[in-house]
Amino acid sequence: MPFQVAVIAAFDPTGLRLLRDDPGIAVTIVDPDDTAAVRSALATADAVTVRTFVLDEALIAGAPALKLVAKHGIGTDNIAVDALSARGIPVAIAPGSNDRSVAEQTIAFILALAKQTRTMDAWVRDGHWHRRLEASAQDIEDRTLLVVGYGRIGRRVARMARALDMMVLAYDPALPATARARADDPLVDDLHAALGQADYVSLHVPRTAQTVGLFDEAAFAAMRPGARLVNCARGGVVDEAALLRALESGRLAGAALDVFETEPPPADHPLLAWDDVLLCPHAAALTRESARRMAVMTAENVLAARDGRLDPARLVNPEVLGR
Repeated sequence: MPFQVAVIAAFDPTGLRLLRDDPGIAVTIVDPDDTAAVRSALATADAVTVRTFVLDEALIAGAPALKLVAKHGIGTDNIAVDALSARGIPVAIAPGSNDRSVAEQTIAFILALAKQTRTMDAWVRDGHWHRRLEASAQDIEDRTLLVVGYGRIGRRVARMARALDMMVLAYDPALPATARARADDPLVDDLHAALGQADYVSLHVPRTAQTVGLFDEAAFAAMRPGARLVNCARGGVVDEAALLRALESGRLAGAALDVFETEPPPADHPLLAWDDVLLCPHAAALTRESARRMAVMTAENVLAARDGRLDPARLVNPEVLGR
């Protein structure tokens, strides 16, 4: 009997082709907004692939044959990993597939904030050419960037920033001692003290119980006046109400967000009206190249699960392999 794979939201054809070309695999592509179709596919699935779809405990309970959950990407905050681990079901990710894409988007945000790209564009389109003399664009050379979260993406952002002659600090209390010893940038232990030194702050932490609301009223109060914030990590890490107040008070000069507490944000969200806030629809990782890499690695993980050769380095819960 074929290995049944439920693909919740289609992904790049290169990866889908790897699955469909295998005679031992049966692929069912499911619309994530069709709850009945999702439940039906999960009822017989040996493996399921998910993007941003929330795979909760109730849905997992309705998948008795499940042997693998393959995340199309890295973050697993939309997956009930503990419930899967309790049943001995591995959760595979695509490490390294989108590091460069997210890092490039982060640097693009930093440059766009520094050069007031959105404001300048609006002036030209609206016939306000003369307002160029009001601009307060700045160079980023010798500006300090604080990278919060010094994993694969954070380290790549730091490397790119150094190439642009920025000064880099990094904060990551979860960083293993071996990685701390190899760090290319100064590591700080006091987040709020470091915020007072930074002109730009870039977030690259997962969404966990420890990081939800990490950037709250106190964090914004600790930031250097006129600083700018970039969040290409996860929604919820930034308290958006506190961010709005920091912008309104003039504490922050601008922000750039790829992710939001609620996705998509409501049409009347006040941050959407701010000229000094740049927005992206959780798409920093969705370049053509990154989409292809994520799709191929997702398909590889499914095939590896079918064949009993999962790579522990691609699992968020490798301990279940022993079971």
